[in-house]
Amino acid sequence: MRSQTRKTLIVIGAVATTMVVGWVLLIGAVLAWGGLATVSIVDRHGADLTLPIPMAAVDIAVASGDLIFDVGAHLNSELKLGEWEPLARQILMSLDECPDAVFVEVSDGGDHVRVAKQGRSLLIEVSDTTVDVRVSVPMRSVRRAVGRLLS
Repeated sequence: MRSQTRKTLIVIGAVATTMVVGWVLLIGAVLAWGGLATVSIVDRHGADLTLPIPMAAVDIAVASGDLIFDVGAHLNSELKLGEWEPLARQILMSLDECPDAVFVEVSDGGDHVRVAKQGRSLLIEVSDTTVDVRVSVPMRSVRRAVGRLLS
């Protein structure tokens, strides 16, 4: 009887260990493949929120074609740029190799918008008198998502 209990505990331990290791490997693979975007929101009244977003979720949204933008346009996984598409593709492919740079920076009164490349990430920073929002997206994920929209 004692031997049977011991064997049962060993099997349960092996199954539990396998499940934990499996989940850790799966989460690691998803993050390594797609990367992790972060969205940080800092309210001037003291509320802070940081959201890590697996880029695999963005890839799924782009692949599904269910992206709806504020202008109300439904993309159906397709972005039409007409004659500008070859240039957009070339810029997209060159982003990884370009040095760190500020692409756009606009200030108007208390409002500020900045889009930049820093390291291997695209940074989007927006602030006004009440809130600061900072989005950091791995450049490879930006390239993959926009590339799917262009195809």
